[in-house]
Amino acid sequence: MMILRIYSDKSYIPPQTAHVNMLCPFWGINPEALEPYPNAYSNYVSEGEKIFELVNNIEEADCIIAPVAWEKNIQGQLLTSQFAELASPNKPIVIFFHHDSDEPIPVPNSVIFRTSFYKSQQKPTEYALPTWNEDPLKVHNQDQLVIREKQSTPVLGFCGYVITPNMNIIQYVKDIGRYIKDGIHKTNAKRQKRAYHVFRGKIVQRLKKSKRIQTNFIIRHQFYGVVTTLQRHQYNQEFFQNTIDSDYILCVRGAGNFSYRLYETLACGRIPVFVNTDCVLPYDFEIDWKQYCVWIEANEIDLIEQKVRDFHDKLSPEAFIALQKNCRKLWEDYLSPEGFFRNFYRHFKKETI
Repeated sequence: MMILRIYSDKSYIPPQTAHVNMLCPFWGINPEALEPYPNAYSNYVSEGEKIFELVNNIEEADCIIAPVAWEKNIQGQLLTSQFAELASPNKPIVIFFHHDSDEPIPVPNSVIFRTSFYKSQQKPTEYALPTWNEDPLKVHNQDQLVIREKQSTPVLGFCGYVITPNMNIIQYVKDIGRYIKDGIHKTNAKRQKRAYHVFRGKIVQRLKKSKRIQTNFIIRHQFYGVVTTLQRHQYNQEFFQNTIDSDYILCVRGAGNFSYRLYETLACGRIPVFVNTDCVLPYDFEIDWKQYCVWIEANEIDLIEQKVRDFHDKLSPEAFIALQKNCRKLWEDYLSPEGFFRNFYRHFKKETI
């Protein structure tokens, strides 16, 4: 493992703004008022100083780290742009962007880590960033992986928000074909986001009629982000139970072109049924993602039932169990905060640092 020497500066953080989680081992975990899942970073904090060296002199650094995420914080964006002026061709500035937006970040000599963007539009210095929540096994199951034995009929789970055609917005479904066919996503952003929730609903409705797989679906008609604290606790428990009671989990993008559910599925040791909507996945230059997922291209929705069944039928009972363990290991090694940052240096070519 290569230790990166990094430089940052707290003076570029606006008031009441969280610093980026990469810096938590050095500056502490952000308070709960600024960080929705502070416990997610405890393992990373304990080993972060073995992964990075925070230097006081920018000349000693391999790269500089923007201390706040880009997000929609205008003051933070302005300060990041100012901070970026310290960068040079040999010292790129690393910027994190946790958001549904795929808007470009106009900062020269930057290396961008973001949750939502498109493979067809990916720039050479843009990389995928996982989403982070608390480890579900630690929170819900005393850090124990639940292994399912292979049954003849695969169980496909899903617990989440969808917009279904009977909610009088069927017209949005027609847009999906155009978004996918064009490969360029320049339509009205609000309409596009709702269209993809309908797209998800269309897939769910199709699968519920299946006779070749067993579905285990909990459908929400309310976005998780607007529920009460009490509802959130209940929803989290039901989401986890739905996941561990299933063999496979349907993972389709929501408002942004990424899936929280993909990372939560892997963390639980379950096999994603991943619908690819021109996505970029973390470490895709090193990880063969199709070894861990039932991979469905967005224009193959009519084949989703067949692909799940074929994938399941080809697995021996031993391989089915091994894949569950490998999915969990992939999350631990590359997608958990400590795993992601432990391999962070792989994004940088030797000659650039």
